[in-house]
Amino acid sequence: MNSAAVRLDQITKFYEEGNSRIEILQSVTNEFIAGKFSVLLGKSGSGKSTLLNLISGIDTPSSGDVWIGDTPITRISERGRTIFRRDRIGIIFQFFNLIPTLSVLENVTLPLELGGHAKTKSRLRAMAILERIGLENRSNAFPDRLSGGEQQRVAIARAIAHDPDLVLADEPTGNLDVETGKQVLSILIQLTRDTGKTMIMATHSADVISLADDVYNIKNGQLIAVDGKKKSLSAST
Repeated sequence: MNSAAVRLDQITKFYEEGNSRIEILQSVTNEFIAGKFSVLLGKSGSGKSTLLNLISGIDTPSSGDVWIGDTPITRISERGRTIFRRDRIGIIFQFFNLIPTLSVLENVTLPLELGGHAKTKSRLRAMAILERIGLENRSNAFPDRLSGGEQQRVAIARAIAHDPDLVLADEPTGNLDVETGKQVLSILIQLTRDTGKTMIMATHSADVISLADDVYNIKNGQLIAVDGKKKSLSAST
């Protein structure tokens, strides 16, 4: 039986605006299985990015717990969550978030060096990943000299360079044209599957559904299984 890479236990998230309370997620309980690719679908504002931020520890829930493996990240300090995220999680954003003053190679080696890896070893690993995604000849280029698809491939390389247990992708193809988006998505899925990573992706694109192991729709604060691939464990319907 496969273990859960991520476990959500009665997760609720709301924001206060004046006298109003805006509920984003309501008592969501679910498990994302290790080594699987899960997709989160939903309209803008439905809570996809919020859920990824809660899983990564960037944000904290109003109530409930998030477990990554055996670690309850909602019960550790902000600094502890930062270190955990640096060491165990890879994050890919829609708008790339590359550091413009660093070369491609320097962007990819950054998480390795922050984690205390030796510079030579970091460069070798980074170059190996860049070769796999066809950007070894662009290692000395700066982000503003790259196309959107190339920038997102660099962002993928950076996200997996430190060999994280979990990869979170927030609309990774949302800023790309359709054809480039398909190419980038193919690279991302292949890299994570080849290395046995657990990946959770938030997207608007229904094209991803056929490629995923588990698919969920976030609607009215609930996490609902799609296509019957996995029974929803959301606490309320």
